[in-house]
Amino acid sequence: MGEKCLKIINFGGSLEGKNQTYQDELKKDDFVDIKIMLGYLFESLLAPKTPSSKKKATNFDLSKEWIEANRFLKFFDYIHIWNYEKFVSKLLGHPFLKSPQERLEWIDTVNNDRKDPSTQWDVLTVLGKVDFVVFASWKGGGFKEAFMKEVFDYNPSSYKDDVVSLLRYLRNLNHHFRDVKKCKRPTVEEADHAVRRHFDNFLEVLYVCWSCR
Repeated sequence: MGEKCLKIINFGGSLEGKNQTYQDELKKDDFVDIKIMLGYLFESLLAPKTPSSKKKATNFDLSKEWIEANRFLKFFDYIHIWNYEKFVSKLLGHPFLKSPQERLEWIDTVNNDRKDPSTQWDVLTVLGKVDFVVFASWKGGGFKEAFMKEVFDYNPSSYKDDVVSLLRYLRNLNHHFRDVKKCKRPTVEEADHAVRRHFDNFLEVLYVCWSCR
């Protein structure tokens, strides 16, 4: 999202005198409106100009033009599953709102939980979900980016064609992409972009499944 922020002010609404349950429901309704507003905002940033600012471009599809933003908007649907406080907490931690460095470091957090005896089973259970089947053969496609291949080739036999090994590889990539010697060292932004392009929505799937455990 970068360093810019969007401030949203709610005029004409008040929670005064209402019980906590009703307050939470009203605040959830506000998030539904925020989702709609963000959808229009994201589309306005990318869609071709139209005669009317309220008219959508007929051929514009956010799910194809800005996949990460579209997945972030879908996360708003969890407001109907979780209580208000949990939803806000999980929304603020979504990969879409993190910086490139924060996204790469978050992988470390999950991998550390995988090695922690108190949380290891939780991580393995999440990674065993059907959502991750598409990532099971992650080694098959090879690597277009030289720095990704160099990190992998340091110890290729340690990686299996399964999601646990993919998590380990991404952890190692985060720790060693600055140490490559056979190719140009990428910036953290380039490393993050390569991970998101090569492994599509792995971070989003991991975040949703980890949040819903």
